[in-house]
Amino acid sequence: MNIATTNIRGTGRSSEAKASMIRRLIKEYNVAFYAIQETQLSSISDAQISRLWNNSSVDHAIADAAGRSSGLISLWNSAIFQVNLRIIKQHFIVVGGKISGLDGDLFIVNVYAPNDECKRKQLWSELLEVREAFEGLFVFLGDFNEVRVQEDRLNSVFNPNNALAFNNFIRLAGLSEYNMGGAKFTYITPDGSKHSKLDRIFVCDGFMDTWPNASLTALPREKLDHRPLILQVSSGNFGPIPFRFFNTWLQEPELADVVKLTMSQIVQFHTQGLILAGCLKRLKENIKEWRRKKKEVEDKLIVEAKELAKNLELKAESGTLSEEEKKKRFEA
Repeated sequence: MNIATTNIRGTGRSSEAKASMIRRLIKEYNVAFYAIQETQLSSISDAQISRLWNNSSVDHAIADAAGRSSGLISLWNSAIFQVNLRIIKQHFIVVGGKISGLDGDLFIVNVYAPNDECKRKQLWSELLEVREAFEGLFVFLGDFNEVRVQEDRLNSVFNPNNALAFNNFIRLAGLSEYNMGGAKFTYITPDGSKHSKLDRIFVCDGFMDTWPNASLTALPREKLDHRPLILQVSSGNFGPIPFRFFNTWLQEPELADVVKLTMSQIVQFHTQGLILAGCLKRLKENIKEWRRKKKEVEDKLIVEAKELAKNLELKAESGTLSEEEKKKRFEA
């Protein structure tokens, strides 16, 4: 069961872009559980949930935002994860249940830790109580707003006392981390000058024993300032993608040319029904070829932009970006 987490830092004008990104990641990585932090929403409708996970098998638990820097959503595939326990608090959501092929229960805790260090320490105590209250495998994931060691920060203040309290919670809860690939840090300030490893996925020893070869990856942040994390414990291949037609293609002038050219090449020596069937078949093939070539161009531009942003962020991890480089990263 693949698991993901993302701090979306509110919705605002980019709500559809963020929802689209989450839907794409769920499909691309075959995600069965997705934890979202900092929704900044006091109420969430079923329509908003369907924008995040367009699947009839989705179930969810929500902690409404009490301010501009809170709000949690836990989403999961109910056909894979049969949840029978839900605990919803301001700073965390616990869901527990069964997954096929696994003996015992699995508990997943979606966490968004407060900025206030005293409240964070209180949260560690509450999470430890949750860990001790149930028998089964545990996953704690989300934005913990804290780091473990000084190397988890770049150009930002490291507080050893806060790190000690955080590490004590991790030790007492019996939690571990997989080595994270993809990036060293998970959070970057808007100007690209400060980096921190605030987002984490912790698992208990039993989880790591069950899936010793699982992989943890920090994905490109795209329009976010927090990188999505994906813990892959399984993979799936569901065959070829079916042909789909998107209405936005109708805005492309080249599509009309494809249709006109296809229609002009139809040879009418069959019955009307066969002529129509043959026309639609050829039209589908020509549209797919047109989209394939156009997508190659689009993908190349996307790859170049992502590579540029990645290289600049990696450079920022070891030094300060110039104003021109900050502008290029923002544009990318």
